[in-house]
Amino acid sequence: MPKIGKRAIDELIAAGVPKVVRDSELPGFQARLNVDGTVVFLLEYRAGAGGRASPKRRFKIGSLIDLTPDQARREAERVRGAIRNGDDPAGRQTAKRKELTVGQWLDRCVAEHWQAKRKASTARAFKEMIDRTLKPEFGPIKLSDLSRAHVRAWHAKQTHRARQANLDLAILRKAMSLAVADDLIPANPVAGISKHPERVRDRVPSDNEMAALWKAIGDTDIRTTSRLLFRLLALTG
Repeated sequence: MPKIGKRAIDELIAAGVPKVVRDSELPGFQARLNVDGTVVFLLEYRAGAGGRASPKRRFKIGSLIDLTPDQARREAERVRGAIRNGDDPAGRQTAKRKELTVGQWLDRCVAEHWQAKRKASTARAFKEMIDRTLKPEFGPIKLSDLSRAHVRAWHAKQTHRARQANLDLAILRKAMSLAVADDLIPANPVAGISKHPERVRDRVPSDNEMAALWKAIGDTDIRTTSRLLFRLLALTG
C-alpha cells in the first residue's frame, strides 16, 4: 500500500481504473477513483465501542477538486480524533440524507395537524400560503439547516406585503414549533422574529357611507328581522 500523496494520486488517475487506494501510514485513510474520473478522499472506521464487532463506515472527507492529498490527510487525522471521542461522522451524513426538508415537513403539518384539527377552510388557506410562498423560499432546506438569519432576512424584504408576510411567518413558526415537539430539531429558528407593523384596518364610515348603507339595507328584499339585524350591526360594529 502506498502513502497517499501527489504521486500516488497521479498514478491512480493515470491507471484510469476505478479503484480504492489505502494509505500505508494513516489507518482508514483512502483515495477512490470514481467511474467519472473524479477522486475522493475517504476515512474508513468502525462506529461505536464494539471493536471489530462494530460496523464499518466510510466518511467522505472531500474531493481532489477541493483538497490536496496533504490537506485531506490532515482532515482525516482530525476526524479520527473526533471518532475516538465518540463522534460518528458517517452516521451523521446518513441521518442528514434521510432528514426531512422544510417543504416535506410543511406538507406533513398540513396533512397530520391542520387538516385534522382545524376548519377545512383554515387548512386550505394554510396550504395555499405554504405552496405560494414558504415552499419556494425554504422548501429544499433540511429542517436542521433552516437558520434564523435566513428567515429574518426573507421576512425583512416583505415590507410590500407586511400583513401577508406576518401570516406566512406565523405558519412557519408553528410548523417549526411542531418539529421541536417531535424532537426533529432542538430549537425553533423562527421564534423571536418580530412581525412587521401593520396598518390599522378599522375606520369610522362617513355620514354619506352610512346613509348609502342604510338605504341599501332598506331597499334589499329580505325579511324584516334580517333588515333590523343588519342595521344593528351597522350601528354597533
